[in-house]
Amino acid sequence: MADRLLCAVPGCRRTHKAGEFDEWVCGKHWSAVPRDLRRLYTVAKRRWRRDPAKWGRVCSRLWERCREAAIDRAMGIR
Repeated sequence: MADRLLCAVPGCRRTHKAGEFDEWVCGKHWSAVPRDLRRLYTVAKRRWRRDPAKWGRVCSRLWERCREAAIDRAMGIR
């Protein structure tokens, strides 16, 4: 299963074809991330594609927040 990525949420068995990224959150858990946070991440990702040096760190931090929010919602913490 080296060519597949598991969802970043522990216990989730959904997979995605390995590609350009190291982590992935499935659609079910991505929809649990607050809408405002998803929008911020999308905007930062768009800007990162134009200027990676400037927006790389911001995009990375927002991804971490999105991943943690998905895990927290799946575990019933928040």
